[in-house]
Amino acid sequence: MLLQPLINSINFYLVHRGITMNFGVARSFGSLFYAIISALLGIALVTKSTDFIPKTGLILLALFFVLLLSLFFDDKKLVSLSKEKEADTSLQEHFSIKDFCYQYRFFFLFLSGGLGMFFGHTTINNYCYQICLHVGGNSADLGNIQAFSAILELPAMIFFSQLNKRFGCRKLLQIAAFFFSVKILITLFAGSVLFLYISMIFQMFAFAVYIPGSVHFVDEIMSSKDAVKGQAFVTGMITLANLLASILGGFLIDNFGISVMLTVGTIATLFGTIVSISVLHYTKNNCL
Repeated sequence: MLLQPLINSINFYLVHRGITMNFGVARSFGSLFYAIISALLGIALVTKSTDFIPKTGLILLALFFVLLLSLFFDDKKLVSLSKEKEADTSLQEHFSIKDFCYQYRFFFLFLSGGLGMFFGHTTINNYCYQICLHVGGNSADLGNIQAFSAILELPAMIFFSQLNKRFGCRKLLQIAAFFFSVKILITLFAGSVLFLYISMIFQMFAFAVYIPGSVHFVDEIMSSKDAVKGQAFVTGMITLANLLASILGGFLIDNFGISVMLTVGTIATLFGTIVSISVLHYTKNNCL
């Protein structure tokens, strides 16, 4: 909850100080490294205990903080935060959460749409194994489908900057919202493993576009003093969607089966798509 908005905010902290950054490329390497470290840990767990996982996490976290601190040692490129605060008095303003919610009230409508879409997205991810069994697949199909979807995320994230320059993050977020619904609709009506592969193709147009798109969107519509709050709310929305989908999804599967669970996820996703596209279409940047 804390690290993701921190990293997102650091990206634009550096951009605003003249450092060339490409969030999409960086985020794609995050997905790639996630796949690699997951595979390596899976192999290691054959011979090692599960204690190996948190120990590895602590080592990686320590390396992260070393890299984080190293960003602020280049005095030639970075303006010190203290000098910037003196130059920009707006950063010294106190802005309560209540005022924040009022000023960016349409942003919270946008988040409610994201909540619905990520609810459906998480039902597929969390219960992909049960979905595979439902259409006649097995655990091998599960691994292949997840690897397939992870690989497809990379191109959209790597080339997001180019896409953003041509279409703008607002239009890209509308496209992503549409394909969240396409993906889960195909999954809902899938009759074989092949259709699950087909549904995952739209991962590159949905999740892979939404993640960098939402980061750029917050930076565009909010002032520098509010952007960190905005990034935190986006992360909180995704976390809340994961929580609701995890709890409700398991309950629906146990009591009503996969089809009902996917139907509820589809309804939530369609709602989220309609709300997100509408808010992005009918509001202007200064209204958010």
